[in-house]
Amino acid sequence: LSAIINACSRLGESDAAILFCLQNSKAKKKAESLYAKYKQMIVSSLNSIQNLEKIEGKGYVIINAKREIKDTIIGTIASILSNSSLYEEGTIITTMAHYEDKIKVSSRIVSGGRNVREILNNTIIKIGGEVGGHHLAAGCNISQSNEKEFIEELKKHLEVEIVKV
Repeated sequence: LSAIINACSRLGESDAAILFCLQNSKAKKKAESLYAKYKQMIVSSLNSIQNLEKIEGKGYVIINAKREIKDTIIGTIASILSNSSLYEEGTIITTMAHYEDKIKVSSRIVSGGRNVREILNNTIIKIGGEVGGHHLAAGCNISQSNEKEFIEELKKHLEVEIVKV
């Protein structure tokens, strides 16, 4: 039930989700169709990951999907990747998707470790933007005009070694 409601909302069809919850039979068919479309979008997005621009460093990967992946599912893709066996423990996965004149950024960490919300917050101090989330999963929105500066600043913050005493 929650997956269908989530799919409707992420595809911009919140009204279908509400009517589905109210057990409207017409809305049920639409909601189920949207859910099928949403699952296909996730599969397609995961398949496109291998062809996208990636910046990799010690303990991190930045995947810039630009307009190849919808901004409303880029966080889901980051979560799936962080729960896969593709990256080792402690790796920070940051995904980016363009929409309008902005970029939706989503960061996840494979298992515990560094605070991704703090990293994103420190990254946008110079360039502006909005950050939300928590230490394991966070995101931000920035202007597309700041894309290169954001990536360079993010790399600096990701490459900082944590010294354990």
